[in-house]
This record gives sequence, C-alpha cells and structure tokens, in this order.
Amino acid sequence: MARTGEPRETAPPVFIAALALARIDADVHVYGAGTDLARSERLATRLGVADQLTCHGSASHHRVLRAMRQADAVVLSSRGYETQGLTAYEAVSLGTPVILRDPDISRELPASLRHTATGASVTAFADTLSNFVTDLAHHQHTPAPSDAFLQSALTERAEALYALAATRHRAWAQTGPLPQLPRGGVRHAA
Repeated sequence: MARTGEPRETAPPVFIAALALARIDADVHVYGAGTDLARSERLATRLGVADQLTCHGSASHHRVLRAMRQADAVVLSSRGYETQGLTAYEAVSLGTPVILRDPDISRELPASLRHTATGASVTAFADTLSNFVTDLAHHQHTPAPSDAFLQSALTERAEALYALAATRHRAWAQTGPLPQLPRGGVRHAA
C-alpha cells in the first residue's frame, strides 16, 4: 500500500514493462477486466509486446482455475496487495509455479513452486521472468501440486488444533477446579 504523499504503483504496467525488458518468448494470458487493463494494453503496444498478450476479460472462477492449471506459471507483479496471496495459494495448490515481486507472499509458498524477484525494481522482475523461462526450457518437469492451502487441508489443521485444545482442557480440568476470578473482574495492582 502506498503511504500518503507517495505515488501509487500499479502492477500491470510493471509486469508489461518487465516483459518488454526481459525479451522472452512467452504467450501471456490476462484474465479480468480491471481498471488497469486498457492502460496495460496501450503500454504493451508502445513497448512492442502487444502480440504476446491475449486479454480474456472477465471470466468465471472455474475458467481461471483451469487456465492457471494449464499455464507454465502464474505471474503476480503487485507488492503489498492484500488479496493477491489467494491467487498464489490457488496456483500452488494446482501445481503451477508462481512468479512474484512480493517477498512477503513468497515466504508462504513451497520453494519448488515460487520464483521471487530479488528486489522491487522492474529490472529485478524482468530478470526473474527471464530466469524462469530459461529454467523452464532446460527442465521440462511439472512440480507436484501442494495441498497446503486447500480448504480441506486448512479444515483438517483447524480440527486438529481444536482436538488438541479440548484434550488439554480436559487434562487441566481433571487436576482440580478452575481458579475462580474475584467478583467484579480482575484487579490490577498499580
């Protein structure tokens, strides 16, 4: 998030600039019809990468997930954008690598499925894109999906945590009555 007085950076133009700088052979599929789409298309034309972009506009969640699964990578060029982590989690759950600029989100993802820029600059992001494409050309293997972020896995972890808490509460309750708080709440000594 930008602080007051600082210009707001928008990610799609950063990605387009990095794509042009990286000079990679890539077909880029853009899903969504956000406010930056028209500006990104104009920048892609100006930088000579418009022929690499296919903009699909608004699409159902199911269609986007299917496209993510078939992609070589999902690219997230924002930094500090609150909900982009959900997209990264969906991608790795499908076994699709993620290319990121945000180191905070990257730390949450399996190492085999994340490729993170070494800095916030367009050049660092372009280098990450280029390195990914080079690695992809040399290593034609598909990483295994990660179930760490699937709803069922999260539910299992929550249930295990509740079971542990209940077991500990029962054990604690068997050692004697719970201490009673004085009437009127807890008093703090000054």
